[in-house]
Amino acid sequence: MSSQHRISTDTAQGIFLAAAVGDALGWPQELRGGLLGGKRARDGAEQVPQFRDWVRNGGYRAHRYHDPVMAGQYSDDTQLLLAAARACLTGDRWWEQLTKVELPVWPLYQRGGGGAVLKATAAWAEGKPPWLRGRTKRDTDTLHRYRGAGANGVAMRIAPHVCWADDMATLHARVFRDGITTHGHPRALVGALVYASALNHAAHSTHTLEFGEIVEAGYRGLVDVDELLNLLPAPWPDIDEFAQAWQRTNSEMAQLLETAALSLRRGAVSRPAATLEELGCTDVKINGAGTITAAGALYLAARFASRPESALLSAAYLPNGDTDTLASMTGALLGAIHGTGWIPQSLADGVQDRDYLLSLAARSAARESNPAEHRHGNVAKYKNRLAQLSRHLDLGALHDFPDGRKASIRNVEPLGHANGTRIALRLDDGQSVLIDILEDGKPTAPRPAATVSVQSETSKAETLDATVSGKRAQSEESAPARSSAGGRFEAISLATRNLARCAGFYARLLDREYNLRDRSLVLTSWLRLIESDHASSDAQITLAVDDLHAAASRMSIDPPAAGQPLILFDPDERRVFVVADTRTEQRQA
Repeated sequence: MSSQHRISTDTAQGIFLAAAVGDALGWPQELRGGLLGGKRARDGAEQVPQFRDWVRNGGYRAHRYHDPVMAGQYSDDTQLLLAAARACLTGDRWWEQLTKVELPVWPLYQRGGGGAVLKATAAWAEGKPPWLRGRTKRDTDTLHRYRGAGANGVAMRIAPHVCWADDMATLHARVFRDGITTHGHPRALVGALVYASALNHAAHSTHTLEFGEIVEAGYRGLVDVDELLNLLPAPWPDIDEFAQAWQRTNSEMAQLLETAALSLRRGAVSRPAATLEELGCTDVKINGAGTITAAGALYLAARFASRPESALLSAAYLPNGDTDTLASMTGALLGAIHGTGWIPQSLADGVQDRDYLLSLAARSAARESNPAEHRHGNVAKYKNRLAQLSRHLDLGALHDFPDGRKASIRNVEPLGHANGTRIALRLDDGQSVLIDILEDGKPTAPRPAATVSVQSETSKAETLDATVSGKRAQSEESAPARSSAGGRFEAISLATRNLARCAGFYARLLDREYNLRDRSLVLTSWLRLIESDHASSDAQITLAVDDLHAAASRMSIDPPAAGQPLILFDPDERRVFVVADTRTEQRQA
């Protein structure tokens, strides 16, 4: 086949950025996303191009907790796309980098990952490909899950290969080799090949695409299995059975593409919702298949090629759809067609790691090859070390991340409904990740969950009220508090078991920045927290703020009724009352 020209930087950035935007926009509506409130909350979401804060059920079994997702944060779809992109940047050694570094480390920071991918990556972390037969029940279970894995976890991450392939044969080989690292069923692989073929065609087109041209390009991904069998690693289990399943899947995929093409030929007479239903995109039993998601993404991108924002919203808010992956794959296709200019500014600017996405896309388009040493650190040991670093307030200092990058701790906060800590890291290449460390023991009482920033700048002056152990004191930052007897409190100190977690809590609540010095946190000139193993939960704190509704919003909870306080618990289980500052109201009046 003839060589293709390299794609432009704007095209690559359109693919990466729109994929992440679609992922973040569609994740709250995903059936398996764990949104608190379930179906009622999903059905009540307004279909607008706007990110929102939401809360999901995270964890598993006894370690369930409320996982707050801030507006614009992306899920495993984008995480794995970025992992594939970093692997590609190592040049000819990309497959080794993917299997020896990126996939083994990904579970450390994954958000919303599917069971098949998690099983496969656990095998890679142990140095064993998931297709190998083993002697233990665990090995047998991994192989069974792997051979039956036909979901869209491959298709959603293969976009970076479009930047690196000079012809279709090379693209198909790269996508196939990438796909078998986690999925062993042809539905995952055929769907990825069809999607990659369409994405590649859109990215390299130098003319305005005709109506339905993207779907036609997808047919090029229906590769005969004989062209790929030589790429299967040895020993591969039951090659004949795999080949037969491949041919059946090719037939299924062809039927899906014909359904999409027929709907497009009907033009305005056809209804997009009906077509997506016919494709299986709203069937909760099959909508996560690689073939079905690929067909749905190709159809939406073709149907709304001239109205890309409508395509993105249709995917992100599709009732009963696998909305994050469908929107991510649809967005990438639209980015390949239109670049970055069509993405609403609020979404382009508000998506997590925007600058990193654009930078990685540009490097991929330029094919910056930097062969890396294949290594990854022990994830369990790293989590233990990270917990120690967070407890010692080692905020901002660089340390080694298991995949070889450098990381610094930016935020530390308690996990709601669980004994645990969320640690936010910023990696030296610009990516941000969250790592949740669950502790043994029963879940604690609910705590407000939110992401906060703890920085080293002096906080602004703010008037607060506080009640501590039955003693009430009022103070301005400029003067110490005085008692009714004429004396004054030089300072009141409370013990805390984890100073960084408390700093995160109060920084979020009060919308201010704190400077952690000498293992203490100065909330005001007269009230401070000191780290100690003997913290008591008996004390009660009352805080007065200028805007009670804004404080409630920052903590992701409903505002109280008029005249009522917010009632929270800080990380040491102290009851915190938050009331409106009447002096502010008087000054405003």
